[in-house]
Formats: sequence, C-alpha cells, structure tokens
Amino acid sequence: SGVISGVQTAENGPIQWSRELPNSCLLSQGIKKHLTPILAGLLEVNPQKMWTFEKFFAEVTNLLSKKKVFVYFMNKLASLRVYLDKTQHLEDSQLLLTEQTDIDPGSQILLLDDSLLSKHVEANTPGTSFPDTSDGNPVIMFAKNNNSIKFGDERELATFPTLPNLVSVENDATLAKSATAVGYAHKRKIEQYTKCARIMGMAVKQLVEVRYQNTLYVSFTLEYFLIFVK
Repeated sequence: SGVISGVQTAENGPIQWSRELPNSCLLSQGIKKHLTPILAGLLEVNPQKMWTFEKFFAEVTNLLSKKKVFVYFMNKLASLRVYLDKTQHLEDSQLLLTEQTDIDPGSQILLLDDSLLSKHVEANTPGTSFPDTSDGNPVIMFAKNNNSIKFGDERELATFPTLPNLVSVENDATLAKSATAVGYAHKRKIEQYTKCARIMGMAVKQLVEVRYQNTLYVSFTLEYFLIFVK
C-alpha cells in the first residue's frame, strides 16, 4: 500500500520498491511533493483507500490552479520549483524553499529583476499573484550565512554501450536505444551547465545592483539624519 515506484539497477536484478519517487526521476522536488500522493491514490490496491474519480479530479484541479515559481539556488547551482495557491504568501514560499534547501527563511536572500523579491510582493500578496518567472528568468536565491558554492546534482551519467564487432539487427536496435538514452542524458547535462553559467552571471549582476541600492539608501538615510540632528 502506498508504493509508487520501483528501481532496477541491473538487468534481471532485484527491484527496489518505494513510496517515494526515486532520485533518478527528473521531476523537480517541488512537483514531486504534490504528485506523490496523487500517484499513491491512483496505484492503491486496497479498495478502502482507492481514490474516487472525484477525489482525483479535485486534486489535479487544485494542482493546476497553483502558481509555479521558478527559483535558482546559487549555493547548490540547482533549479527549484515552488507551487503556491491563493492562500499562501511570501512566508509560505520561503518555508517551502526551506524544505528543499534546509536554509531557514531568515537566511534566504531572494532576488528578482535587480531587486529583492519583497519589493515585488508584499507579505499578504496571494501566491497566485506572484510575479511571473521562468526557467530563464527565475527568482535568484542566496544563503546569507553561507558563501560556499557546490554543484548540487551529483548524479553520475551512464556510459555509452560497447559496440560489438558482429552485426545483429535485434542487438543493434537495442544498442541504438541505449545509446540514444545516454546521448540525451549528456545533452541535458550540457544544457544544465550552460544555463548555470548564464544564471551565475545574472545572479552576480542582480546581487551587486541590490547591494548598490542598499548602499544608496543607507547613505541617504544617514545624510537625512545628520541634517535633522543639526
């Protein structure tokens, strides 16, 4: 009951069943959180726990109504997704990011379009009214008390299959399928590195701009205070 995935690491080897989606699954951690109970309900074998169509339809409709916020976590160089409904606010989005990064809300620096995210949304702004983001223009997240940067996706890529000397139509088709899968995995990794390099440049620019804005604000406030004291 509750099993939704199985992983087989070797041909004819044992299958490792789990109630969670495996790490090899390419879905984001944010969407996994919402899909796991849906898959569990669909794959349930206990008649008393099986979902009705109405329950399934309601859960899917609820998921589709959420606002997807793209976030790029610089300390792990990782793309994150946060799904918000109209009852959730900025604080809730930060707590969801804490679940995925272990960075508490007070230590999160969230940037969007050369300013802090808090400049775009107020504390009571509904999650569905957050600014539009995309994979190419995400919210940039830094950890305030951690300057280390390490690539978070450490999954090893499969190697290309060894090509035999003998020609076989059946074996060639299987090898071609395996080689294609490996090739696409390497393509995704290259695209991931390319996006990482581009967003790193964007993140540095935005962080410098925000620091500059804050410096101007502090200077203006200090100047105004001195005038007031005089």
